[in-house]
Amino acid sequence: MRSNTGKVSIGIVTYNSRDVIKPCFDSLRAQTYENIEIIFLDNASSDGSADFIEKEIREALLIRSDENLGFGKAHNKIISGITGEYYLPINPDMILSPGFIEAMLDAIHINKQIGWVSGRIYFNKKDDEAIRVYSVGHAITRDGRAFNIGYGLTDREQFNDPREVFGASGAAPLYKTEMLQDLFYRTGDIFDEVIFLDLEDVDLDWRARLLGWKCMYAPDAIAYHIGGHSRQDTTDLVAYQSYANRYYIALKNNALQDILFLVIPHYFCYITVVSFLNPRKAFYINKIIMSRIKFIMRKRKVLYDLQRQRKKEMRAWFRWSMNQPGYQHSIDIKVLGDQLRTLSKDK
Repeated sequence: MRSNTGKVSIGIVTYNSRDVIKPCFDSLRAQTYENIEIIFLDNASSDGSADFIEKEIREALLIRSDENLGFGKAHNKIISGITGEYYLPINPDMILSPGFIEAMLDAIHINKQIGWVSGRIYFNKKDDEAIRVYSVGHAITRDGRAFNIGYGLTDREQFNDPREVFGASGAAPLYKTEMLQDLFYRTGDIFDEVIFLDLEDVDLDWRARLLGWKCMYAPDAIAYHIGGHSRQDTTDLVAYQSYANRYYIALKNNALQDILFLVIPHYFCYITVVSFLNPRKAFYINKIIMSRIKFIMRKRKVLYDLQRQRKKEMRAWFRWSMNQPGYQHSIDIKVLGDQLRTLSKDK
């Protein structure tokens, strides 16, 4: 029996999300756990999302932003005003099973070191398709490449057991407010606002790990993710920021030895190959990284002692990650090399 029945604050950031808001909110109405508050922040949508929320969802608080703040900055704004002991940020295209919040709370109370939890997230099933996994937690490799465990795999009950995982997808994690406060006071950020979109959840995972917090996977917390909805209006420049984010968080959070002998060489190889395939993309990714050097240096200084203390533990997680199923590949050097060879042959 759960001893703590504290309030769960739910934050939903919308951006042209009018068509998915109602199914998401209906799944919140159906939750078996009732001690919740719901806050929407609309990122200057042009499709009437904010007006719909104000008119149709009067149980929730609505914050209207005059500009698109991105994911992390918008959630930080919500977090600054919550009253719950727990924070559940969910994407507007998520549909939660009725027992989702209860199962997440059960997992977060296994021990005091657990600061956040991942549920079992599926892609939204269509017709007679097999149920495919979106995420059962985060894994991360030594060079900073993060991925959703189980991504794209058919669920054959291989993810039925609860266990500790490196981190949780930002689509629907449950965070202890205590951990978020610890992150802010000791590292200077909850979600890093330098990151506009993509991998801000992984960055939070990494910093929380450096502080000694743990993340659990709760298989009974089931949710469905349409996926890609927040990217429908994404420009090339925002997409290039997403590529840059991987190296930004690795340069900021990784141990110095790994940065010097792995991350930096990998980055130079990557940007060299991309320069041949897509010069515009390479130019902007490199420009973004160079513009963030001052942030990297400042934030590394804050994290320096933690990086030294947790180096062995982090390397154990890197090894663990390499054995996780459903590897979600970003474009890596091998793929880029294959593309470059093909391009050379065509010429």
